[in-house]
Amino acid sequence: MTPEMIIKRPMLTQPPIEGNLDCRARPFHLSSV
Repeated sequence: MTPEMIIKRPMLTQPPIEGNLDCRARPFHLSSV
């Protein structure tokens, strides 16, 4: 992952509020890249 992608997707760099939410968010963002 390039720094530009991290800047465009700040949600990926933010700490997960809930474990389940983080697990769901990761594949969602990865598939939408």
